Parts: sequence; structure tokens; C-alpha cells
Amino acid sequence: MGSETVRFNVGGTVFEVAQSLLDQFPTTMLARMASETWHQKTTQHEPIFIERDSKRFRYVLDYMRDGKVMMPYGVATLESMEAEFAYYGFDRVSSDAIHISSYPVYDSVDYMHQLEAKAQAKVKQCDEELQCMSLALSMFQEFRNKNQTIFYLDHFATKDPAARYIHNKGVLQGQKYLNQYLAIYGLECSVSKCVKGMNQLAVKKMGK
Repeated sequence: MGSETVRFNVGGTVFEVAQSLLDQFPTTMLARMASETWHQKTTQHEPIFIERDSKRFRYVLDYMRDGKVMMPYGVATLESMEAEFAYYGFDRVSSDAIHISSYPVYDSVDYMHQLEAKAQAKVKQCDEELQCMSLALSMFQEFRNKNQTIFYLDHFATKDPAARYIHNKGVLQGQKYLNQYLAIYGLECSVSKCVKGMNQLAVKKMGK
């Protein structure tokens, strides 16, 4: 051809490939498309367009260079890559030459930040659940000793981190959330105003 490189536009992404690499695979579609016979039908400076997936094509090039493919998780399956090689005219590509990682590889900083935010939210949720479980356990222990326990939230919340969470969560929502864990012990709680104007939390057996 006289040109040292050939440009392919694969699915909108342009790749520049050495002519010497294509010459090593003369029976492939890529080599035929880069030949003088084919290329005279196209504009000299325009890349040759191929309607295929560009992410997979880069691994086709890797195979041409190295004789094997090392693919990250999620790009393609073994079957889809075998179909890709067949489309480009590669004969008898061994499945042993295609290695696909079992673990995901993240190439987007934004996506990594999204994963980090989700993980932080999950940790926060688990921390809140542990706090409520701890509070429910302490209430059960108090109830077991006294048969009925009344906590003054306005005072109690300043001493116990779990109770402080319930206090800050809001009375109605906190009561509903706490009851999910008290139910493990057959207990339930209710919040009301006491004579001193403080919020009081009464714990009793369910249905009583």
C-alpha cells in the first residue's frame, strides 16, 4: 500500500494499525479491507468504517500483537469474543488464548465515586441499625428487671448514643424504627408527654 499505518473507524472509535501487523494475517477481513484493491474504493485519508463494537476490537488487536487476549470482567464473554474473531476472519483462535478476568475493573472515576458513596451510605445504615439493636437490648434488660421501664428521652438521649439517635431521628419515626428491634424480645414502645413536659418512652409487652 505504501502507507505504514491503516486507520479503522470501529463503531465510531478510530484505531491506527500498523500495515506490517495486518500483513501477518493476510486472510483476515482487516487485511483485505486494507489492501490496495479495497482501499482504492475509499477516500485515501478517511478511516475504513467497520460496524462493530470498539471495546472488543481493541482486544482483537491485542491478539494480533501478542497471540493472546487478557480481558477485564464485563467487556465480553468467551462466546462473544469467539464470534468477534470469526467475524474478522481469524481461523481457529483457541479458547485458551482468551483470558477473561473474574473480577470487575472500574475505569471511570465518577463510577468509583458512586460506589464509594453507596458504600458510605450502607455503612451509615448498618451503624444506625447496630445502635438501635443496642438500645433495644438495653431496654429489654431494664424491662426484665423492672417489668416496665420508662425512659425520659430528653434526659436519656444525652447519655446513650443509641438513644440519642432515636431522639434526633424524630419521635414518630424513631419509635417505629425502634419497635422493629424490640419486637425481637416481644416488646414494644410508645412515646408520650409526661407531667413534666418531657418526652417519655414506655416499654411494655406487645399487645398489653
